[in-house]
Amino acid sequence: MQLTALPMTDDERQIAQAILGDDVLENGPYLTAEADESAMDALHAANILFTAEPAQEADVAAAEEASGAAADIGADRDAEHGGVMMESFGDGPGAAAAAAVEESAESLWVATVQGSLTADRQAWFEDQGLALGRRIGKTRFVVSADRNTVETAEREADWLRIGSYGLRETVGRRLASAVEVTLSGGSLFKSADAPEGLADMPGAGGPALYDVRCTDTARLASLAAQLELDPRVDRVECGSDRLRYHVSDGDEAEAALLADMGRDGTVELVERYVPPEPMLSYARAALVGSKTPLAAPLPWLGTGETIGIADSGIDADHPDFTGRVTVVLREQPLSPRDPKGHGTHVASIAAGSGATSQGLLAGAAPAAHLFVQSIADDRLVYRFGVGLTDMLAEAYAADVRIQNYSWGAYVEGRYTLDTLDVDAFVYGHPDLLVVIAGGNDGAQDMDDPAGRNRLGSLASPAGAKNALTVGACCSPRPDGPYADKRWRDYDGRRPPERPAMADLKLTGDPDVVAALSSRGPSDDGRVKPDLVAPGVGILAAKSHDSDAPIHPWPADPNAYQYMSGTSMAAPLVAGAAAVVREYYRKERLHVPSAALLKATLINGTEWIDQATFTDDKIGKPNFHQGYGRLNLARAIPLDAGAGFTLMFDDVDNAAPGALLAGNTQRATFIRRIRLTRPGPLSVTMTWTDPPARYIQHNLDLVLIAPDGTKTVGNDGLNRLPFDRFDRANNVEQARIAEAAAGDWTISIVAQNTFRGPQGFALAVTLPG
Repeated sequence: MQLTALPMTDDERQIAQAILGDDVLENGPYLTAEADESAMDALHAANILFTAEPAQEADVAAAEEASGAAADIGADRDAEHGGVMMESFGDGPGAAAAAAVEESAESLWVATVQGSLTADRQAWFEDQGLALGRRIGKTRFVVSADRNTVETAEREADWLRIGSYGLRETVGRRLASAVEVTLSGGSLFKSADAPEGLADMPGAGGPALYDVRCTDTARLASLAAQLELDPRVDRVECGSDRLRYHVSDGDEAEAALLADMGRDGTVELVERYVPPEPMLSYARAALVGSKTPLAAPLPWLGTGETIGIADSGIDADHPDFTGRVTVVLREQPLSPRDPKGHGTHVASIAAGSGATSQGLLAGAAPAAHLFVQSIADDRLVYRFGVGLTDMLAEAYAADVRIQNYSWGAYVEGRYTLDTLDVDAFVYGHPDLLVVIAGGNDGAQDMDDPAGRNRLGSLASPAGAKNALTVGACCSPRPDGPYADKRWRDYDGRRPPERPAMADLKLTGDPDVVAALSSRGPSDDGRVKPDLVAPGVGILAAKSHDSDAPIHPWPADPNAYQYMSGTSMAAPLVAGAAAVVREYYRKERLHVPSAALLKATLINGTEWIDQATFTDDKIGKPNFHQGYGRLNLARAIPLDAGAGFTLMFDDVDNAAPGALLAGNTQRATFIRRIRLTRPGPLSVTMTWTDPPARYIQHNLDLVLIAPDGTKTVGNDGLNRLPFDRFDRANNVEQARIAEAAAGDWTISIVAQNTFRGPQGFALAVTLPG
């Protein structure tokens, strides 16, 4: 058993070292050693935090298998002529073009580390010429190096195994299995009874579209030239950081081309492209925990903020948007006034003034400016080219610092290249908060005794680590099209049939997570959605050129309509984020990072404690509601009578206070707070993680009470016995319902920052 202890004091460190013995591996404040159950009992008795992991047989076995395959990798790659396998091209012009491509001296490999990746080991990688890339498993990392460097490194380090980066790493296990079966004469690509193949993947019908990302963007041009000459490929489109190819030459050709990509050595990721689709007064009241419309506006209205809306367009002539809209047509629409109507409704929820309704139907941030990117073409299909990077950059250049995406592709939680684009852009632009609708693929699990929804229905790019993902709960509205109706009466797709979900109110109670709302987790096990907000029966602006609404507002059917979906919940949160951002700028004289906005909003959630939306097997937070329903009145003090104080820290990666694992002086952040009276204490920590599937860096949150009791971040999230720390999420929260008066200590400790110093954001609310 491998134990990693986190002593919080010098005395605890001495005790832990004595328990773990002489063969301790030090990584800053962390101590790691092989030990038995008696050591676990001793650490537990000493009140020292630790995590226990079984021996790494699985990772080691995978590494040895890959290492064995690596022995033959040279011959395989020599046959490739620097790229996609040339035997696939035959002797035609494709082979000649590919032969002209220089073979890269470096290629991708998979390194498996036994034990911790300490600062000393990171330095060793660098000295050896092994460029560490992303983490792809608990102890597995992508590295870039030439073959000689790999062989030398393996001889020198008995704690390291290096294997080939192959098909499974390039396309994922699920798609790799489909490729292997198809090339063996099977028909897994199209087989309806192939749960691990492509048949159950949305978008599998028709010509296949694949997105390709290379280790070096300079490689894209030569790869595109090769693919354009490949007879299996119909068309190639290039984006700024990836390309997309179309193939319709049959299953075997499709599979063979994917296999070629997996052997290429410069191709990092390939995925099947799934096109996106939209995620279809009381909402604003629900933001602050009220069940009746607000009698007065909030003290902050989003003034000076710009919210980005990339959607079907907007009816800029609607009086609710007068003078506050910039529109960019990224596709040529059917009409300039949003004939689909989705974008207008979304924009109205975020920042409509409610002028046509005398302010009754104002959005969450009615004074914010709107930068609208119209992405629906003349067939009302959403298009934005290859990848999201260019669209994000355009919005950012227009001063957008809160971006809303109320659409997505139904991929069952898969971490797609679009998801990676969001994570990468926010990592490079840490003041941009991207708010994403989680999806409307909710469906009841017919085998669940409590009638809960099935898990794993999250859309893309909603799985982004560095975004704020929003699920939908019901609106407190007692009237409207769903008044006195139950979820079994829902007129959307897949209404629940079994209690208790089928018997719950469609509207009227915000403590009901909508049946339509997609559930997490992401495919690497992270908590998503982050929170929920009202998204059922939401009344907002109707575009002039859209069709007659299914649910018009009787008082003015030409100006407003009811719509439902996470599409509606997300802009409500985006508007709330604009309000929070204005608060920080004006009241706290601080320009917040996206991580701080995210931490503040999550810190202001209320847990929905109903059996249908909780799960003892998952714990708290969970994959139905994340950290709970947003209550803006708990996130920031809206007036002098709020009853709590908000403290915060916001540390950039480049700041001196950024954490660095393994560094004695920089591995730990400590904030001490004093509670003058007992009451609720909520602490939420987030960080903007380096882009890649899986959490790349890890910070541990520890809250220490006046009596020495320790609460770790996400303490209620179920884990294996003695696995005290959450190593899967870049959001951690510690809450004490009735915290004692006295001195409390908040510690944030860097356990892993192998890609450089890591900043973070901390939001704390305490009585006062």
